[in-house]
Order: sequence, then structure tokens, then C-alpha cells
Amino acid sequence: MAAWQRAHPVEQQVTLQGDTAILSFVSSAPATKGELHSSGVFVYLVGRWHALYSAHTELGEG
Repeated sequence: MAAWQRAHPVEQQVTLQGDTAILSFVSSAPATKGELHSSGVFVYLVGRWHALYSAHTELGEG
């Protein structure tokens, strides 16, 4: 897993709006910089974060 992560580096981004959070994982590798690889939508209810939705794209072999 560590070798794969080194070959496919990502930047993690969090956007909060009220009780809703969007987490995004975007490539930081030079060849694919800025490409979205994964995102998730969460809502904070009753003291806990709950996942509502997630989407993923396939990564190239690099």
C-alpha cells in the first residue's frame, strides 16, 4: 500500500458548510495534478458524522 501511495500522491481537501462536509482527494502527481480521485459527503447528526455519498474514479497505472 505504501508503494502505491507514493506512486499516486493526493492532496486532501475538506469543505464545510453548516453540518455538511465534502472530503475530496485530488492528485498531486505532476502528470495528473488536479484530477479528482475520490470524494465523500458527510452530515453531522446527533454528535456523529454520517456518510451520505461517495464517488471514486479509477487511477491510471502511472
